[in-house]
Order: sequence, then structure tokens, then C-alpha cells
Amino acid sequence: MRPFFHRRNSPDTIVYNQCVNELLRYAIKLRRGVLEEDEVPNDLYDNSRLPPPPQPGDIDVITAGFPWYVPTLLILSSDTQGILVSQPHSQLNMFQKANDIKSNLILNLLSWVDFLEPTYCIFENVRGFLSYNLNAIQLDEHRTSGGISMGGLKFLVHTMLAMKYVILELHYSKSLL
Repeated sequence: MRPFFHRRNSPDTIVYNQCVNELLRYAIKLRRGVLEEDEVPNDLYDNSRLPPPPQPGDIDVITAGFPWYVPTLLILSSDTQGILVSQPHSQLNMFQKANDIKSNLILNLLSWVDFLEPTYCIFENVRGFLSYNLNAIQLDEHRTSGGISMGGLKFLVHTMLAMKYVILELHYSKSLL
């Protein structure tokens, strides 16, 4: 329902209501010129054909919340027309899982950054992200243990630096952990 409200309340915003993995595949294939006509994804709300996705050079800023809830990407272009990339909403699982698939969404976000090469990226600091340990093991149904302390944050910083981004500010508080 969220994409419907974005379209209604911001009619000049392009809304892609589709899995972010499918949208990224679409964008890359379109850029490479290898997209087949039947590979253009449809909107999950109304089944209409999606418009062409943003391409490198179209985007100045990517701002995103991290995948300890299903993220929404707001992409701002230089012509001030916003592009909202949303995906189906899911509930935050109340049980910790070492192999929670939502933890992999950061990889998609960083893939979008790598593909679009925006000038700026603004990421929300959320508690779950700061306390996420890479390579944790499942202790029982409710708990995980071990792994790389603050591994999600370390992975993000390392990846952004490898893509030649400068990290201007990094704020976190140990009290959030």
C-alpha cells in the first residue's frame, strides 16, 4: 500500500514497486544493452510495465535506511525529480537469526551505489545495524553469538572507501549497542 500513497501524494515522483534485486538486474541489463523486451519487470501493485530505471549520471544523492527493516531508497536526481524505490513491506522478525536474508540487503544497496556512482550517499544509523555482527552463529531460536563486532558498519565503511567515497561523518553511540 505504501507505493500507492507515494504516487498519490507525490505525483511527480517515479515509484518502482518491485524487488530491488529485480530492479537492479533491469538497470544493469538496460545499461549494457542486453535487456530483452520480455525482461522488463512489472509494478507489483498494478502490474504495469516499469519505466526505465535510473542510470549512472542520473543520480546525485542516494539516501537509505539499512536492512534491519525493509529499506526504502530515495534517489534524488539533478533535475529535482525524486525517484522512490520501494519493495514489498515485511515485518521485522522478533527472533534474531544469524542467516536472516534481510541482512543481505546491504549488498544490494551497495551494488546500487557502485552502479549509479552518486556524488553523495546518506545512510541512516539504526540500532540493529550498529549491533549487527557479521559471521555470527545461531545459539538457539532467539539468540546469536560471536562474529565480527559491528561487522555491518565495518563492511559498509570498507566498501564505501574501496569505491573511492570519502566518509565525512560517522556518528554512533556506544549507548545504542
